[in-house]
Amino acid sequence: MNATDPAEFFEATIQQLIANARRDQALAQAEGDRLTAIKARVRLDTLDTALKIHRAGFKVAERQRARS
Repeated sequence: MNATDPAEFFEATIQQLIANARRDQALAQAEGDRLTAIKARVRLDTLDTALKIHRAGFKVAERQRARS
C-alpha cells in the first residue's frame, strides 16, 4: 500500500473498520446482546456499502481513462 495515496488509505481504513465491526458483532452475539449485535450489523452493512461505492467509482474512472 502506498501510504500517500488517499484512495488506498481510504480503502485500508474502511477495511479495518469492517474488521472491527465483524469482531464487535461476533462478540455481541456470543454474549447474547442482540441490540449491540444489530447495531454492529448495521455498521458493517454501512461500511461494506461505502467500500463498494468507493471501488465502483474507481472502475468508472478507469473506463473513462481507457476511452480517452
